Amino acid sequence: MHEYWHDFNELGKKNQEDQAATLKSIFPEGKSIVLTFAPSDEIYPEGRGDFLALMAVHRELNSRLVKKFQYGNEDIYEVYEVARSSN
Repeated sequence: MHEYWHDFNELGKKNQEDQAATLKSIFPEGKSIVLTFAPSDEIYPEGRGDFLALMAVHRELNSRLVKKFQYGNEDIYEVYEVARSSN
């Protein structure tokens, strides 16, 4: 498992081309699994939003929510599958 928190925080400072290169290194062709804090978690609330925003902007990456992990009635983590096509 790799931690990309720092890389995602730095992406907003990069131009579109550099963002795409960084994301290609994080999400190579094929499928990747991403674990994020759930929206109800207050420790790193912006991390999930940054991740979802990047998925929306970079259309070569397709993501879907696979599973949520809960403690009691609170969502703690979410697992996403990210797929990069060969196109």
